[in-house]
Order: sequence, then structure tokens, then C-alpha cells
Amino acid sequence: MSYIRKVIKNRKSKIKNIMRSILFSIIVFPALTSCAKTEIDVFGRIHGIVTDAETGEPIRTASVTITGGKTTVTGSDGRYDFGELEPGEYTIQVARLEYQTNTKRVNVEPGITTQGDILMYRGAGVLYLSRHTIEFGADNTLSVFEIRNTGQHDLDWEIVMDCEWISEIAPASGVTKAAERTSITVKIDRAKVAAGKQSTVIVVTSNGGAQEIGVSVNGEDTGGGNGGGGTSAVLNGLLAFYTFDDGTANDVTDNKLNASLVNSPALIDDTPAGEGKALHLNKNQEQYLNVPSNPFSGKRTYSVSFWLKDFGEGVIYAAVGSTYANSYPQLRCADRKLILYVRGLNLAGSEAFAYSASAIQDGKWHLITLTSYAVTGNQISTNKLFIDGKLVDTISVYSDNSSAARFQFGGNGNDPRGDYATSMKLDNIRLYDRALSDEEVKIIYEAEK
Repeated sequence: MSYIRKVIKNRKSKIKNIMRSILFSIIVFPALTSCAKTEIDVFGRIHGIVTDAETGEPIRTASVTITGGKTTVTGSDGRYDFGELEPGEYTIQVARLEYQTNTKRVNVEPGITTQGDILMYRGAGVLYLSRHTIEFGADNTLSVFEIRNTGQHDLDWEIVMDCEWISEIAPASGVTKAAERTSITVKIDRAKVAAGKQSTVIVVTSNGGAQEIGVSVNGEDTGGGNGGGGTSAVLNGLLAFYTFDDGTANDVTDNKLNASLVNSPALIDDTPAGEGKALHLNKNQEQYLNVPSNPFSGKRTYSVSFWLKDFGEGVIYAAVGSTYANSYPQLRCADRKLILYVRGLNLAGSEAFAYSASAIQDGKWHLITLTSYAVTGNQISTNKLFIDGKLVDTISVYSDNSSAARFQFGGNGNDPRGDYATSMKLDNIRLYDRALSDEEVKIIYEAEK
């Protein structure tokens, strides 16, 4: 009997040990695994779908950015995902062409996937292009067009092209606010243009639609000349172009005939087109625009075109020589007349236009264009004055070749008396080595009025 009791007792002891092991596993193991899980779940996630608010369709290739700079792109199903995020508040921003940028704020918690679905609304900006064709012809390398937003919201746009001989489009992307416009410069590399007429298309895509511009260039020199119409002809012979839009007096053509702003004249927002910058010269502070190299040296055929406002009697522009008698050509306002000097102080070399200057001293912007043309071997030059694209007077003057070293707008024209300076506002100054035609002057005015 004692043996049997001993066996039974041993079995009971083994059963108790087994039960303790099972109970330990039930209580301790989950606790251990629970501790391990807590360490892993210190991070959270953001997951979402980007869809079109009107159609409900997923939007692919939308750019999704969250606080901290992490960025991803939605897939074909419109989904995006950010993992291993520190707990806290995040701002999600989604952007895509043709849609208004949208944002959403979410809270990320440890071990939890936060849903960040976002609806995208198509942009209300309306795209308008000032031109749909650009013709570089046989000589020109630069052209300009405008992107205008006629809608009520921001216009996000981008310019796409695939052409080897277009060397630069600047800017190539940007945002144009409602009722505003952006000027775009297109440059070509003629060394890469094949013989004959070449053509391509550049596309402006935006959240307000997409439009195309046809671009053509002639790889052969077909004469070009000074005639013809269109913007291509207006760019032909352009020596320098000062817009002041970048806050400087730099020449935007490839000639890089950069000017300097003497005595810190102001760059103002009051412009003919209502955008960009214009130059304000104050005579009391002896301010003027200085072109260090005279582009008209040795020339009696040329054109000067510029927007003018709030000027009085005095020198508007002059090629400045060592003495006042050598400072020509010069355009001056005196006795309510615009007087052209093309032979210093010699009375035979100056003439007043019949047009009254008081007609444009009305507090408004006006485009002033003066063209001078002289036949080789003839000392008489024909000079035309255009106001706002229209021919108002023509004079013939006995002229000479200017040998002045520099050219300037404002100042006193090297007059030692100093009383021929005038305050004025200027914008979009163009200098040409040829006489513009009546049609070309009209084109400039219509494009910028």
C-alpha cells in the first residue's frame, strides 16, 4: 500500500509542475509579447486616396507632401502612403497641374494608420495667350509673349517643348494671379537651326487649360531687311531693350548693352501694362539712366521707342559727348514742343516737331517713337515722330554722324548750366539700328498698351 501511495503522490507532484508551467505560459508570455509590441508601435502611418471632387475618379501622379518635407506621388489608383511617422500633427499638401492645390491637417498616433483622403478641385484660373504664333524669320533670336490669367483664381502653368534649337524659355513655369499677366521670353540658337524653314510647337499647360504656340524659324538668310510686319520685324535690328522688370537696367537682348541707374532712381509699380517695374527719374537728385556705350555712334539711321509719363521741359534723351555741342542726337522738350537735335547746337541741325508736347503731359503713359533715316551720302535725315503708335509729324534736318561716347535718358545732356534736366517716368526703352516702319511702331503699341 505504501508503494502505491508513493506512486500516486509522485504523479500528483508532476501534474502540479505541469500545471504551473502552463499557467506561467498563459500569464507571462502574453505580457512579454505585449512589451515587444509596444516598442514597435511607437510610429504611425498616413494613408489616403486623392480623387477628383467632381467625377470621383482617382487622380494619378499627384504630388503629396507632408510636414517635414517627405514627398510621394499617387499611383494609378490615386493612393499614397507614408510610414514610420513620429506621433503629432501633420499638414498634407497635394498639388497637380489642372487642379487647385489642396491641404489637410491630421493627427498621427502610435500604432495607428490615419486616413488622409483628399478631394481636388479643378482650377478656376483661365489661360489666355497674347500670341499663338512666333516667327523668328531669318535674323531674330529673341521673342516675347504673355501669359494672362482672366479667371478669378491663381493660374499655375508650365511650358513644355521638345526642340533642340530653342535654347531658352524663361520663365518656364510659374503662377499668375487673377487678372495679372506674365511676360515669357523665348530664345533660339541659330547655330542649331538646319537650312530651310523649321517649325515646332511649345505647349502651355495650366490649371486653366492648355494652349499651343506655333514657332517657326528660317535657317537660311532670305534677306530679312527692314520691312515686313509682325513681331519678328519689330525685333529685327534691336540693339538694346530695357524693361526694368527685374529691378535692374540690364539689356534683355543677347547684346547685353547693360545700363546703370545713376544716383539711385526709383523703380516703381506704376507701369503702362499694370505689371512689372518702371523707372522714375528725379531731376532734383540728378538721376538718369546711363548707357556706357553709345549704340548710335556713327549712325544717322536709327529708332528710339519708349513709354513716357509725367515729364516737364528738359532733356528726355541724349547721346552725350565731351561737350554739349557734341551731345547728339538729342530729344528735348522746350516751349511745349519736342525738339530734335542731330547736329549739336547748330541751328541747321535742330528742328521742333509741330506736335504739342502738352497733349501728352496729361498724367498718362504714352508710347513715344522717333525714327531717323538718312540716305548714304546725303546729310539730310528724315525724322518721324509717333505718339501711341500713330505718326504725328515728320521733319527733315541737316544731320551729322554722332561721335558721342555714351547715351542717356534724363540728366542735362552735358549742359554745364544744368537747367535742362527733367523728372519723368520711363518704361520699355528700345534702341534700334534702323528706322522702324509705321506698321512696326503700331505693333509695339498694340502689344503693350
